[in-house]
Amino acid sequence: MNVMGKQDSITKQYMSDNEKFADIYNMYIYNGKQIIKPEDLQELDTSELVLPFSGKKLISVQRYRDIFKSLTLKTTGKAIYALVGIENQTHIHYAMPVRDMLYAALRYSKQVQDLAKQNRQKAADSSEFLSGISKEQKLIPVITLIVYFGTEPWDAPTSLKEMLCELDEVLDKYVQDYKIYVVSVHLPDKKIAKLQTGLREVFQFVKYSPDKKQLPNVLNKNKRFKKLDKETAFLIKAITNVDVSIDPEEEEVDMCQAVKDLIDDRTKEIQAEIIELEKANKKAREEGREEGEQVGMLKVLSGMVQDNVISLAEAAKRMKMTVAKFKNAAKKVAL
Repeated sequence: MNVMGKQDSITKQYMSDNEKFADIYNMYIYNGKQIIKPEDLQELDTSELVLPFSGKKLISVQRYRDIFKSLTLKTTGKAIYALVGIENQTHIHYAMPVRDMLYAALRYSKQVQDLAKQNRQKAADSSEFLSGISKEQKLIPVITLIVYFGTEPWDAPTSLKEMLCELDEVLDKYVQDYKIYVVSVHLPDKKIAKLQTGLREVFQFVKYSPDKKQLPNVLNKNKRFKKLDKETAFLIKAITNVDVSIDPEEEEVDMCQAVKDLIDDRTKEIQAEIIELEKANKKAREEGREEGEQVGMLKVLSGMVQDNVISLAEAAKRMKMTVAKFKNAAKKVAL
């Protein structure tokens, strides 16, 4: 299984849990209020099948959602029903509005077909016979959240109209739109803090994983990272590809210590690389090959600055340059 396939499999398994599913909906839709409970959710078939006609031929269209459940809420004095789904994304999907719109359309079409089957034995007027359902019958609403675990900010369309070419104002009024709801790890920290399950730690870790200086601070502020459940640790590892060791025999993982060990190991590697580069520089100066070796060291140190491994000031110091001179030199070797 390739990396993307492994990520998809692990995120689907993790988010299928009713507690995690309810948590993401409560955080995003109800601003952290615990309205949806795990017991309010029931698993549904994730396949979406409709049988449309193409001329005289009956063809089938089938698509598979990631996770799909029925929701029954009884907090307002009456029962509220909805069909709720989650689509997990570890990579940006630039056609997501069309994909999600198709899922919703197939599910609504299936509801109409199911009602039509129930109504066949009943007397119906011509209008009801044509549509298959009566005026009083209602469809169950379909809601989907796109849960995006990628480290890059979501820059894909969040509505159908964003995908369409431009029309004049008159025509544009008649074009239907379809919006999607992307729940990203790049949400504000206050919003992420409203998550109750291990999803909070997943979002925090993934959000700050590109910043090697900030990540340890984030982990140390949240005590739950010291005793992270194994499933959450595996998900974080799969999404970020962070090389942490997870003991299969242990139920909890100290991610703070694991990340500290990784950073310490990488720091030692970097220090060793710098020492070797400085030796090479010294030898190059002795042999009159200084310029080439200087360029190599500039590239390495510039990359470390970009990855937040060392500061700009530290890099300039190692090159025996001012910060301004180092920045200019780094720009030149990057061209």
